[in-house]
Amino acid sequence: MMGRLPPRVVRALREMYGPPLDPAYWDQLHRRVLSRVARERVAGGTGIGSFVSYDPWGLAFRAWAKAGLIAAGIAVLCVGAATWRSRSADARAAYETVLTTPAAGGSVWLVDASGVADGSSP
Repeated sequence: MMGRLPPRVVRALREMYGPPLDPAYWDQLHRRVLSRVARERVAGGTGIGSFVSYDPWGLAFRAWAKAGLIAAGIAVLCVGAATWRSRSADARAAYETVLTTPAAGGSVWLVDASGVADGSSP
């Protein structure tokens, strides 16, 4: 079981990581945040919430977004074509299996165009 930290260490940590005691710090922080928000809006941003992103990663992704969407669309079309081709090949194989497999019992019922079975064997 871990023990508690000595009070001297707790006080030192609170001094290091505690909030600033000067109220002017918070007023200055508030002014800095609001000026940054106003500057971003004035820049006429096209990002989320009309803010400009100066993040180089964001700019790189934004530049490749159109090409990425086109590539994704092509990939979806290829998957759809492969699925369609696979299903038609499976259907063709099943059809051929039915046509080439002899009937059980040795007799085959022939049906003419009117749908009447005559019971004769080929």
